[in-house]
Amino acid sequence: MKSEVDIYSSVTQKQLEKKNKSKDFPESVKNEKKSKKVVHDLFVQGTNDSSIVSKRSVEILYADKVDENPKHFFQYFVKKSPRRTPVINRGYWIRMKSIRMAIDKIVKQQPHGQRINIINLGCGYDPLPFQLLDDEKNYDVKLFCIDVDFPELIGYKSQMIRMAPELTSLIGEEYDQKTNAPGVTIRTDRYATMGCDLTDK
Repeated sequence: MKSEVDIYSSVTQKQLEKKNKSKDFPESVKNEKKSKKVVHDLFVQGTNDSSIVSKRSVEILYADKVDENPKHFFQYFVKKSPRRTPVINRGYWIRMKSIRMAIDKIVKQQPHGQRINIINLGCGYDPLPFQLLDDEKNYDVKLFCIDVDFPELIGYKSQMIRMAPELTSLIGEEYDQKTNAPGVTIRTDRYATMGCDLTDK
């Protein structure tokens, strides 16, 4: 059954379409402070649209050549795969590799058997938790990964995860949603998604 909303389309585009259909939207834009925040939030979420495509470009070019575990996890979150320019590809590869190396170093330094929480604030559609959980070096490590971002974005990401058996098999069975804390969309023994506005005080 085809969904009315294309969850793989631009996050910003989906949000604008949703707000344009809302009867309350014309009233909300009259409040200048509120409308500025809406625009800012959409801009921030829009950075995910470009970065995830760039990271997918890197994955296609480099994963099979330089990664120890060359599985393509970005493919579950982005359907289009245009090739980026060499400078963008290399820049994103350095960024992704340096973050992964830093996390691997921290994990390696922890005592055996200790639970390690990895919290990704402003995660976007980044599949880092699945890359970590799939890494055979971490099979005996008690990793718990938490993805945090705007509620709407997390909602779309959670849908994509549930539609990919390869991802759900890595995170394990979901808890009953009735037991989840406010904002938590997915919760398992190894992974959770949480939607919240980090700018809220």
